[in-house]
This record gives sequence, C-alpha cells and structure tokens, in this order.
Amino acid sequence: APFGYTALCWSDYLGQLVAAGPDTSMTSGVTYSLSADGVTWTDYPISGPLNMCRKLISADSLNIIMSITGGTVTPPYYGIYLSSDGHTYSPYVTFADFPADVIWCESLGLFVGCGMRSSVLPPYTDSTIISTSPDGITWTERFGHSTASGSGSRILSLAYDPVGNLMVGVGTDFIYHGFYGFVFSTDGGITWTDSSAPPITGAITWNDVAWSPTLGMFVASSSDDLDQFAYSYDGDTWTFNPQSCGSGEWISLVWDPTHAKFVCISDSGNISAESSDGLTFTAGGTTGTPTGGVEVVYAAGLLCCVAVYSAAVGDAFATFSGESTPPTGYMYLSDIISTLLDRVGLDASQYDVSRLTTTVVRGYLRTKQMSVRDTI
Repeated sequence: APFGYTALCWSDYLGQLVAAGPDTSMTSGVTYSLSADGVTWTDYPISGPLNMCRKLISADSLNIIMSITGGTVTPPYYGIYLSSDGHTYSPYVTFADFPADVIWCESLGLFVGCGMRSSVLPPYTDSTIISTSPDGITWTERFGHSTASGSGSRILSLAYDPVGNLMVGVGTDFIYHGFYGFVFSTDGGITWTDSSAPPITGAITWNDVAWSPTLGMFVASSSDDLDQFAYSYDGDTWTFNPQSCGSGEWISLVWDPTHAKFVCISDSGNISAESSDGLTFTAGGTTGTPTGGVEVVYAAGLLCCVAVYSAAVGDAFATFSGESTPPTGYMYLSDIISTLLDRVGLDASQYDVSRLTTTVVRGYLRTKQMSVRDTI
C-alpha cells in the first residue's frame, strides 16, 4: 500500500474502485490500487518524479480514468494523467498550476476543472480558474478571478445538476480580496457568475459541494469552524446552515442515491455525518476505525458509499452502507443476481457479482438513454 492514500473514485466502466497515493518512500512514484468490492485491493506502483495524486475521475463513456498528479517544485506543479485500465497512465498538460477538482459531466460529454494559476513574478497575483475539456487533453479556460498572491482564494470543488444544466463551484470565502467562494453556471460551465448571496462574511474555506437530484439542492461543507454547512436550490442564493454533529473538519461530501442521503467525512472528530434532507446532519457510522478522512465517493456497483482515510501505510477504507437490510418486500439487485446464478446451477461465489450488478444497471439505463452518473 502507498504511504497515505490521497484520492479515490468509483469507475462504472471498470466496475472497480480506484485509489491512489504516494509510494512508501514519499519521494518518487505513485501507487494506484484497484478493488471491485472495497475489501481486496491490488496495488500498481508507478515510479517517477511525481509523488502525489490530487484527484481521480472516471469518465465512463470515454473509458478514461483521469489522475491529477504532481509533486514538482516548479510550475506546472501538477499534470493530467489518463488511463484506460486504472493503473497505466500517460501524461498530458494540465489546465492550472494547482488543480483542485475535476468533474466529468456525462450528459455534456465534458470535463470541467477548477484550480489556481500562481504567478511567481510581479505583481504576484494568483488567478482562480475554471476550464473545460471534451477529452481531458485540450482545455479551454472559461472563468478567471484574480486575487492577491498568497490569499488562497480559489474554487476547490464543483458539482453539476444535469437536469437543470446548473453547475456550481465553491471554495475560499476571502472577502478582503473580492471573492466570496461561490460561483455558478447555467450554460454547462461556459460562463460563470459570482453568487449574489453568499451565506456568511469573513474568511472561510468550503471544501466540497454535492448535488442531490432527489432533493433538488446543492450542499456545501466547510472545515474552518465547527460543523459549517450551506445549501442552495439555484446556485446563486446560499443559506448558511451550522450544525451540531460533532466535528469541524468536513473534508468531503457526496450524495448517496441508494439510501437517499448526503454523506460527509471528517479529517478529525466524528468519522462521518449524514443527512436525508440536506438541512439536518447527524453523526453517522462506518465499519472499522479509520482516522484522517480524505475522500468519500458513491460506488454505484456496490450500492454504497466508500471512504478512504489517510493515516499511515495500509490506509483504512470504510463503507457506509445505510440500511443493513432492504425494506420489507424488496431485495438488493446484487442478491437477486446471486440467486439467479445459483438457480441455473452456477456458483455465485465464482463470479464478480458487483461487476455483473453494474453491467445490469448500466444496460437498463441505456434503454432509458441515461447513465449511472445521471442518477447520482
């Protein structure tokens, strides 16, 4: 295992989780780890000058895993690496010196990325930027916002509502440099507008944002003060929503469509928090005893959320599976597939049921001209 996992994603087309982090030397190379069930992992060390993976993204209709990887001491500090199998990568030029987040918008056929360009020459101004790309290779800058060097003002996370074609970005709320940390786009990430009603004033960092199609709302989480959340229905007006769920370091947030709830993890205090309405968060639970939360994702093929916690070599992975049993009168699809295999005389234990489940779900959604990610 690497020395500290730093990124995690679920890939529909691979039917696997992909995680990454620096190798155990912490000086050269990145280790990518793949798992179909979140329990058994296969490591693929890649030697080289880069030793940090900032983000992993799966573009399922392109059969591409994107890795935002870096570790150099001179610009560009990070690069984009693309893979078809999740562990063999080819390098390409990134869109920012410090990319923070990239999302794949299936219905648009578009990557959208946010980050910061850092100037090392007078007047030493930084620029928070948002760019788009159809293939992960050629990028077009769509939004730029200059801030004083060192202020840290930038967009850190993006989320997309494919039905309303509404995209939002959240980041550092640093009003002294004219940036409130919330922007939105109504044309698929081409043009962007600062939020007219930020939730609070003062310096604060909004780490992550997620969209719920069920609730029709965006929720953002923060790590600066105790239990700070915000929500918006239109991307423009945000409501500050402080909670009392036991921790102040909410680092990653995701919507779980299987159990209809937001799940977020912390890098300190309580391991997780959950909300079924996006308004009230309560302390959640996991399996295992991890510390140092890094990222939580929804694994469509496993019908649950999976989080990675970076504490030391052999990092812990936790699962958030919601209800331990399905509602009365229902069965999980994975259980149905296992039962069908047994009934036709096949040993279900000899098959990758999670991958078969993903294949069935994707096949059904294709008949509805949808993707798994369109339902998230």
